[in-house]
Amino acid sequence: KEGKKMAEMKDINRIRAKYALECVNKVKDDKKKRGKYLQQAKNLPALLHENGLAQTLAFLQSKEEAHKKLYSNMQDWLLKKSDIAWESNKERLLDRLLDENSIVYMHASEEAMSFAGWLKRLAAAEIPEEEDGAKTEENQS
Repeated sequence: KEGKKMAEMKDINRIRAKYALECVNKVKDDKKKRGKYLQQAKNLPALLHENGLAQTLAFLQSKEEAHKKLYSNMQDWLLKKSDIAWESNKERLLDRLLDENSIVYMHASEEAMSFAGWLKRLAAAEIPEEEDGAKTEENQS
């Protein structure tokens, strides 16, 4: 039984990574948008950790296009592709989260952190930093 659970975890992680790569691939060739997307994708796990899922989503939704793209990526993943057992049927992620019980909310938060980790890693791997003006760790020190 434990082997099956491990295989399922690897499968969902692979599916999560594949979808995150699809999201990154949609912006990586757009020279005007990819730098901001990269910066925000790198910040996303920290935002989720520090502020929680609902506040992070509200922040992303209130900002510029790169933030809104990340909100859209997160909404698509959590509502359509993840294995969360939603009780609410509201269309917008933020509305649905605020309607849910704490167990579903915690599951969505954990799933959002896992997905954000993939977005961060894959954006860093796929989007060139030198061309887009995003600061690298070497440039910051």
